[in-house]
Amino acid sequence: MSPASETRVDLLRLLAELDDDRAAAQRRRDVIAALSDRKDVWLDGSPFLAVVALELHHYYSALERCLERIILAFEGKLPGAPDWHRELLHLATLAVPDVRPGILSKAAERPLAELMRFRHFLRHAYAAELESGRLRVLASGLLEAHPQVTADLDAFQRHVRHAADALRPSAGG
Repeated sequence: MSPASETRVDLLRLLAELDDDRAAAQRRRDVIAALSDRKDVWLDGSPFLAVVALELHHYYSALERCLERIILAFEGKLPGAPDWHRELLHLATLAVPDVRPGILSKAAERPLAELMRFRHFLRHAYAAELESGRLRVLASGLLEAHPQVTADLDAFQRHVRHAADALRPSAGG
């Protein structure tokens, strides 16, 4: 297989993996949307709060996996700093000339950073109570940011698809 063919296969695999991760994020978003309108979800002590918290966690994790895959595919390595999760999100908003366009818009960075911080809290605050008001704000922020995140990832995937198509072998060989 030629180097161009290998690169094309890598790009097509990336697209398939992104589709899979994005479908997982979409499922999480849909659960949060379905729960958001229910009054019983937001009562202090409601068992639904744990479901919302876990869905927020999983949504951000699926999105972060997309960013990891893209940055690894295009740049060859992930940030190595102790705060690499925050750095990864920030890098996703930057275009790297001659390497890749930005993955996410600056508008998406702030609400996603909130989700990232919450995920960190959830993973490390074993004895903390879930606050319904905070979860409601995070869920609302996710639902508001999701269309922008979707549009940003759609645009990035179109870029990848175009690059893969440009590497398609010609009919003549």
